[in-house]
Amino acid sequence: MTSIETVVIGMGNEFRSDDAAGLSVARNIRKRQIINVRVVEGVSEGSALIDAWKKANMAIVIDSVVSGAEPGYIYRFDALKEAIPESYFIGYSTHAFSISQTVRLARTLGELPAGLIVFGIEGINFSPGNSSSPEVNAAVSKLTELIVNEINSGIVPSIPPAGSN
Repeated sequence: MTSIETVVIGMGNEFRSDDAAGLSVARNIRKRQIINVRVVEGVSEGSALIDAWKKANMAIVIDSVVSGAEPGYIYRFDALKEAIPESYFIGYSTHAFSISQTVRLARTLGELPAGLIVFGIEGINFSPGNSSSPEVNAAVSKLTELIVNEINSGIVPSIPPAGSN
């Protein structure tokens, strides 16, 4: 297997409404069939996340978050330069390890890719079902375009300041 340039990893549970945000973005990117991009869905624990980005130069992880922000708000974290708030990516998640715990473990093991960006979409409805809220649906579309632009330009996009989403 040749080295993968970029891997997009969509996390979440498609049967818990807004928790499917990361999966939805990943699926949208998969439909674009971008060269040198591998899309991985359904990663739900730390070692599998590390395995998913193992051969990538750049990894982009997308998941839903619960932080108290407005539904649909998009967060962006450069995991190599800043801490990922542990409390954002837990709660409704089924992940055995949080994303922040996984990043710390991968750093300790020397298993981080050269670039690792984590995006979170603020959810509001995590009840059983497969219909995301309108705010999350809009954020999924917006984040898909931002990530595709990053992949095409080779520059990770910055998210506009709070209130401009």
